[in-house]
Parts: sequence; structure tokens; C-alpha cells
Amino acid sequence: MSMWDNLTDDRSKALHWAAVAYGLKRMNERNGDPLRGDSLAAYEQYQAAAREHGFTDADVRKHHAKLAAA
Repeated sequence: MSMWDNLTDDRSKALHWAAVAYGLKRMNERNGDPLRGDSLAAYEQYQAAAREHGFTDADVRKHHAKLAAA
């Protein structure tokens, strides 16, 4: 089992890491440094894993807001 599998193998982990990746993407964009290359590919993998578990982009954004408020 790879580290990637450990981070996305269940619903709650997939949602959590997709939300973390979403936050990092937003922060980079605000700083004028959008994700590219491997970083963008990793972001897309996390989002795809969340979708495979049935989460929508709105679910990821909502979870990110919850994490940011904590």
C-alpha cells in the first residue's frame, strides 16, 4: 500500500485531504503562484479521490471552510 492509498482509502480521509489541497491551491493563487506540474497533478488526484468517494466540489469547499474555522 502506498502513502497515496493511506491518504485516500476511505471517505473521511479523501475528503480531508481534498479540502487541504483545495486550501493550498487557493493560498497559492492569492499569492500569485498558481499550482503547476506535480503540485497541480497532486491537487487533481486528491479532488478525484474525493469524487470517487461521492463528494462534490461543494462538499470539499464546505469541509475546507470547517477546517479553516477550527
